[in-house]
Amino acid sequence: IPSTATTKKAIANLDYQIAVTQSTIKQRQEAIRTAEANVRQAQAAADAQPTVTQASIRQAKAQLEAAKQGLGKLKNATHPQERANAKSDLQASKVNLDNQTKALERLRTLNARGGVSLQEVEDAERTTADAQDRYAQAQAAMDSLQERQSAELREAEANLEQAEAGVDKADAGQSEVVVAKEKLASARAGLK
Repeated sequence: IPSTATTKKAIANLDYQIAVTQSTIKQRQEAIRTAEANVRQAQAAADAQPTVTQASIRQAKAQLEAAKQGLGKLKNATHPQERANAKSDLQASKVNLDNQTKALERLRTLNARGGVSLQEVEDAERTTADAQDRYAQAQAAMDSLQERQSAELREAEANLEQAEAGVDKADAGQSEVVVAKEKLASARAGLK
């Protein structure tokens, strides 16, 4: 018959083993709950990622299309019309300047022969000077237009390049779908 001390020691040892076992059970239950939460989170991410990726791709493609249209509009409509208007103004002011210059020369010749007054020559000089100013303004407007249009084209081309890069980046986002599925598989494996 075992002694009371031996029995007490055996009971204490059993109590200790029960406590250790209960603690292990609690730890494993907590690990299962964590693994289940990880699976739920990974499943949600795996379910959502294709939608997010497709939305990013659609948005990037829409931005690319807008950039293409903006560049096309500049090249095919806005800029040609503005250039045509500026060129027409420049040509008209040049023709006017040439006409005024010829008229001034005729009046000077006539004035030298006594055919017109000095006042008429001075009026023609003022008119010619005004025509020179209008021509200089038209030339400056043409130069400014060309600089502005060049800057607009560079900006539109940069926007197009940026939009193309956005599409590439969005397409690369397809790998996020694979990553999400891998995380789900890993989380499921952790549950087993």
